[in-house]
Amino acid sequence: MIDKPNIPQPVDSGGGGTQSADDANHVLMVRTKIDGGINAYPVSNAIIEMAESRPRVLGNVPTIQLMAAYTQHFTFQNLQLQNDIKQSQDENRTLSNSLHGEQTKTAVLREKIRAEVRNRPLRNVCITLGSAMVSWGIEQFASPNLKYPIGALLFGALLLALGWLTAPSPKELP
Repeated sequence: MIDKPNIPQPVDSGGGGTQSADDANHVLMVRTKIDGGINAYPVSNAIIEMAESRPRVLGNVPTIQLMAAYTQHFTFQNLQLQNDIKQSQDENRTLSNSLHGEQTKTAVLREKIRAEVRNRPLRNVCITLGSAMVSWGIEQFASPNLKYPIGALLFGALLLALGWLTAPSPKELP
């Protein structure tokens, strides 16, 4: 029997004393503490810890290493997808807020246009009647009674001002 200093000898094996310590039955795993790599992911960490505590539970060393690498790879992909989803959600939220702002602006402008369309005939009537009253008032200044021509001039001027000044300014319309 060859003595190996790294492998402990069984004290109480419970058998007949025929056990021997050889390389085929023992797996020596050395854990290194690294900030990143496989140790950065909790599932990979758990696989390595399980392999350290009971190496035969998960199979042999290459199988354990392969499982840890796959777990690390899929965990990394999952984290990347989660980041992509978060970025997409943030962009979606920004675009949604922008859309709502534009929809509000569009609704306000539509209402201004509707008001303009509704009020335009009234303004045109005011301008027409105001012009007619002012011209009638000017024509009636030759008559001896100036009470009606002055009233017609004032009321016509008021109608003209109402028709001209109630129009929306170019800054208010799109």
